[in-house]
Amino acid sequence: NTDLLEKAKLEKKITALESERQAFAKNKAASLIKLKDITQRVAANTETVSRMRGDWETFMSRLVKDKDGNVLNPIELNGVQSSDVKIIGVKLNEIADNAATNGEHYKIGTLYGFTLSVKTENSQKEGLFMKENRFFIEGEGSIKYTHNNGHMASDPKLASLYFLSALEKIPKLIEKYQADTEKIAGDLPVLREVETGAWRKENELKDIKSELSALDRKIQLSLKPIEQGEDKQNQTQEDKISLPPESHAPVSTSRNTGKSPAIFSVSAWYFSISLGIFSNALRK
Repeated sequence: NTDLLEKAKLEKKITALESERQAFAKNKAASLIKLKDITQRVAANTETVSRMRGDWETFMSRLVKDKDGNVLNPIELNGVQSSDVKIIGVKLNEIADNAATNGEHYKIGTLYGFTLSVKTENSQKEGLFMKENRFFIEGEGSIKYTHNNGHMASDPKLASLYFLSALEKIPKLIEKYQADTEKIAGDLPVLREVETGAWRKENELKDIKSELSALDRKIQLSLKPIEQGEDKQNQTQEDKISLPPESHAPVSTSRNTGKSPAIFSVSAWYFSISLGIFSNALRK
């Protein structure tokens, strides 16, 4: 039957299309997750850049230079009254060697209204626990800036310039965040298109399913005459089995009785029974 072959072909097409639709849905879900992640990163970077710009503007508005145009470093350390760079540098190295903040940021001074802090971080190397103090400078944007990855220089003069150097890196940090934002945002148009897009073969799948349903109905209708023929044959056999057994009572061949053969057969049968009873009575 070619209908059965056609049905098999349609079912194969449906299976392939449904598999394709499932793959499309899976890829779309992954794209939506990526879209959400990139959107959040872009928003976070944009917010960070905005706060960095605010800190830079604050720094520029408070910056003081000498008559030669050199930026002054009016650092103020807690417990230190001198502005001598050597004394300040020695004090910073002393803090680097001895501070123990238990993972908290501890304020140690100010520079141009920015907060200076130190944080003790614990690490483990080759089975040995190590303590490391890192230094930060923070403005109104609540961003903590570092220089030399937070490590204080051992030279007193370089140590005294640590926080000023950290602030001067803000423009480069802004550029870095902007470049990163532009890079990751490049995928947004494609991902947003995927977000609003739909599987293009949905109508094709519906049409094939409708075609399969129509073919199924056709096949079922073609099987009905066969089923009806089998039912009729079975009914005929049942009728033959249920017929009553043929009567063996004597049938008269007389043509003058005027009675039908069936009635005469019954009468003869009763006469035979009565005769038998009468004979038995005479013997007794």
